[in-house]
Amino acid sequence: MQPLNSLKNFFSILEFKIQKNLIFLFILKIISGLFDMIGIASLGPIILILTDDKFVDNNNYAIKVKEFLDIDNQSFVLLIIAISAILIFLNILIRFFSVWADQFMSTKVQYSLSNKIYNYYLSMPYLYFIKNSSNDIIDKIAIRTSAGSHAFIYSVLTILGSIFTLSFIVIFLAIVNIKVTALSFLTISFFYIFVYLKVKKKINDYGKFLPENSKNIMK
Repeated sequence: MQPLNSLKNFFSILEFKIQKNLIFLFILKIISGLFDMIGIASLGPIILILTDDKFVDNNNYAIKVKEFLDIDNQSFVLLIIAISAILIFLNILIRFFSVWADQFMSTKVQYSLSNKIYNYYLSMPYLYFIKNSSNDIIDKIAIRTSAGSHAFIYSVLTILGSIFTLSFIVIFLAIVNIKVTALSFLTISFFYIFVYLKVKKKINDYGKFLPENSKNIMK
């Protein structure tokens, strides 16, 4: 619960406009994950056509589409390829925009936090700056706001995007073959948990090292 509380507290200090933009990004991650699944699913008919010469003639859905559009087998195959290519292209565009939006919002958050901290120091008396190190002040304005925006916000958005993509793909694969999907999911999950447990301590140590030593960067 501590990570969720930290995320909630961090979100609460942001400007309302930035909060709305982050909610939009959250929705964009859902759409991106959905299009990842659709892009993979669109390759299914092409694979079936390539592996089964009689698929176009025997599949009920293919027959109904050909009758509705009044097209032959060759035109149907070209139609399926064109639809798949369009969906994959849209997926690439959405992913590109999502990555750009992540970086843009991280920069906006850093700018907002830096301004808040800078304005706070402007309100402090002159004696405060005599008693406190300028490196420590610069560290809080520049280094820690950068860590909080880029490392925290960008990481959360990236994790959310991966979770939505994985969820949609697992649901789709489970509909196709739930036994193979369950076995594959458990195998991959075991591998990732094993790797995470191996690198967890190093990641935690690095996370503690940066805040504790960030002041030395400015020297």
